[in-house]
Amino acid sequence: MAVDVQGINPLFMLSAFNLFFYLLTPALVLWYVYYRMSRKQLYELAHKIQGSDGLPFLGNALDFLRDSHAIFHKIYEKSFEFDLTKPAKMWIGPRLMIFLTNPKDVEVILSSNVYIDKSPEYRLFEPWLGNGLLISTGDKWKAHRKLIAPTFHLNVLKSFVGLFNVNSRETVNKLRKMGNKEFDIHDFMSECTVEILLETAMGVSKKTQKKSGFEYAAAVMKMCDILHMRHTHLWMKPDFIFNFTKYAKQQVGLLDLIHSLTNNVLAKKKEEYFKNKSQLTELSDSPVAEEEVIETNSTTEVEEVPYGNSFGQSAGLKDDLDVDDDGIGEKKRKAFLDLLIECSENGVVLSDQEVREQVDTIMFEGHDTTAAGSSFFLCLMGAHKDIQVKKRACQVLKFSISFTFIVFVLYTGKGGRRTILDIR
Repeated sequence: MAVDVQGINPLFMLSAFNLFFYLLTPALVLWYVYYRMSRKQLYELAHKIQGSDGLPFLGNALDFLRDSHAIFHKIYEKSFEFDLTKPAKMWIGPRLMIFLTNPKDVEVILSSNVYIDKSPEYRLFEPWLGNGLLISTGDKWKAHRKLIAPTFHLNVLKSFVGLFNVNSRETVNKLRKMGNKEFDIHDFMSECTVEILLETAMGVSKKTQKKSGFEYAAAVMKMCDILHMRHTHLWMKPDFIFNFTKYAKQQVGLLDLIHSLTNNVLAKKKEEYFKNKSQLTELSDSPVAEEEVIETNSTTEVEEVPYGNSFGQSAGLKDDLDVDDDGIGEKKRKAFLDLLIECSENGVVLSDQEVREQVDTIMFEGHDTTAAGSSFFLCLMGAHKDIQVKKRACQVLKFSISFTFIVFVLYTGKGGRRTILDIR
């Protein structure tokens, strides 16, 4: 029997396109309903927080299609629209962003050992930092943090004041050479903090390094620029796209420079570790070794920490009470890299690869934050001449730079304790 198809409405013809359309549309509708229902609690809680819901599917994403400076000013302008004592929200596509402005709210999050998972953007750091403290989570993060935290105990940091002072004086001399020229203070602070980290936490002399602190700091800043670019350009986030760009080649070169410094540091410290270990073994076999060590320790005076010495390099780790001879000493604590290498060689918690990752992490986080804070502090000092006069008065009175002095410089308050070392 013949069928006349000429009189049939084309919309009802069962073509491949129509079949695909009729199947896909209900599937998309069902998926969207399921998606909304699965996130029902999230939307209900978000509705209670002040802020704009933005456009469907996009949220407030269109506000971020601009350069980073414009984004900063946009967020700053919007901040005046809300009660700054309460959290505010913003949607970036399907992602809910919560802004905390109350210090008590921030404290709850930062002091938590449960909510420690980082945002997906942190994966961009993996080629650089591996799975160090910045990125790791769960039991691994807790175990490594418990191990590393004591190496930054106040009593360890106090005994590094001598090195802080020496490196800060060198930075001041470099600044003097600039005269009345305009310069970026962050460059000088970055170099200074890198070299301080090398000589304190890492325990190696900067004179033994193939690359200068400034070269390392410059490479770190360029790497941060690349990561920031990938964060703000959505099409750059997938690795398969990024790897075809010129930035991928730049990243490889920068990481080679950065990792060469940390690998060199690790090699020197491991060589020193085994050398000291063999010497201690020889001393322990000698009947007069114990007597000699006791006599040496009792006659040693600590005036200023020499270049390249960490506390793991000395016969006994000095804390602030030992240095100042103010009373009975507390528990001896090892410096950062000394402890990591010892644990790695003894098979405790850390592998060799994990030691490298933690060193890369501390070198990045330690220098970047301190350099930025010191730079802003010095900018404020330059803008407030009256405070400069009071700081200078300390030098006129010839106070020695010790941790005891820093603690009692009440004018600067707690915030000044971290930065006063850099102005000396």
